[in-house]
Amino acid sequence: MAKQVMDIADGRDSASKGVFSSALSDEHQRNWNDEQWQRKMNEGGCNYDRTREKLNFEVAKGGVIRSIDRSKSIPQRYQDRLRELGIADPDYKVDPSTGERIATNRRTTVKIVFQGSRERMHQLAYGNQTVDLERGADNSHITRHQDIEHWAQDIYQFACKQWGEDNILGFYCHLDEANPHIHCTVLPVAKIKGKMGVSFNKVFWGLRNKAAVLSRLHDDLAKVNAKWGLERGDSVALTGAVHKSTKEYRSEQASLDAELRKQRNAVKGLETMIRNLVSERDALTKQLELMRKDGTESLSRKEVEIHNLLAKIEKLNEQLDDKQYKLNQANANLNDIFNKLALAQQAKEQIETANQQAIHVSSPVRDFASHIALRAFVGTMQNVWENTRTTVSEDQYMDESFAGAMLCDVDNIVSCATLLFIGYVSEATNFVESNGGGGSKNDLPWRDKDDDDQMWMVKCLRSAYQMMRPKGGYKAKRKQSGYRR
Repeated sequence: MAKQVMDIADGRDSASKGVFSSALSDEHQRNWNDEQWQRKMNEGGCNYDRTREKLNFEVAKGGVIRSIDRSKSIPQRYQDRLRELGIADPDYKVDPSTGERIATNRRTTVKIVFQGSRERMHQLAYGNQTVDLERGADNSHITRHQDIEHWAQDIYQFACKQWGEDNILGFYCHLDEANPHIHCTVLPVAKIKGKMGVSFNKVFWGLRNKAAVLSRLHDDLAKVNAKWGLERGDSVALTGAVHKSTKEYRSEQASLDAELRKQRNAVKGLETMIRNLVSERDALTKQLELMRKDGTESLSRKEVEIHNLLAKIEKLNEQLDDKQYKLNQANANLNDIFNKLALAQQAKEQIETANQQAIHVSSPVRDFASHIALRAFVGTMQNVWENTRTTVSEDQYMDESFAGAMLCDVDNIVSCATLLFIGYVSEATNFVESNGGGGSKNDLPWRDKDDDDQMWMVKCLRSAYQMMRPKGGYKAKRKQSGYRR
């Protein structure tokens, strides 16, 4: 089956904090003139198709399908909803000493994208029609299939159930890009200290349990999407994703962070240039107005100066258009990086949740895991026994060797090795510390790309033996626990 997608911009990026921009609202509502459309269609990395723009729609209150209503922007809808609830604008606070309004940079709106695998989404949106995705292609003959409308209505009901219909500020389905998708904007309303307020954390993450909430949302969404041929992706806790090394995660994170800094600097520089250009243009415009009112100079000289000022203002306008275009591109790149970081963070949080659960594995499951591991390692242990028993005394063998340790502390060693094998490194370390082990993090194993599962098991078991080894040796531990050979 095809996979469902739900991306939640949760405020870690600057684009998800503070005032919902008019530019983003215009994009969601496709509130663009001819020039803006042309610019959008020429942007690198984007694939807008104006010949399919007529296929876009929104889901309004009551689940009504209609053409996109541009009479009110999303920021206007946002302010209307705040007034209905009697909530002061959370985007600003007033400095008591100066009376100046200061931006709070809070997470006051949440942007969610719903979609699925492209082939399935095209079937829902266009039926048996084939859309030409080449830039500049003419798809004006394509019609909208009713399945996409019914799917959007189901997703709308899902969103209403989760966050309240009145708190959905925009719900737009776009069919003019490569993959049909929905943009849903939510105002996170919650009761705070007995009063209605805006709280991203309380509504979306339950304050602390982010991964669990996200997992539940995906589970609930999968129930809605099942009839549309879209299924939930496997949890990273159940796939090979947990075997991704810490080194790989850090390398990926470092690369994204470096690109993020680069793009943020680009955005900051462009915004500064635009502010300076606007100030210069405003000064020239004011000078032009004063000159037109001034009757002291000769008409011919005034006309020349006015002409020169107009030329300068026109040049500034061209520079502004160029910088604004580059700023839009930089913001698009920034949003792409934020999306990648969000996906990486979701994977990390799911793994951390799995790590937290690993230490609480029930005894039957733990015994079963131990049983499987022991079966895989029995040949290895026999070889160790045969190679060492004839060269050292039995007492030394039992105290110092890997196989001897397995005989005297098999449960803890295999439990620790199992945690290492499935990628729960932090929980393996915690397990060692809470069960009397004296090893260090230097004993952690490393899986080479050529290691098969059995070789990886062997490495994990040997590392677990070193990690669980008490400072006085296994003989000392055996005497403390009352073990008898």
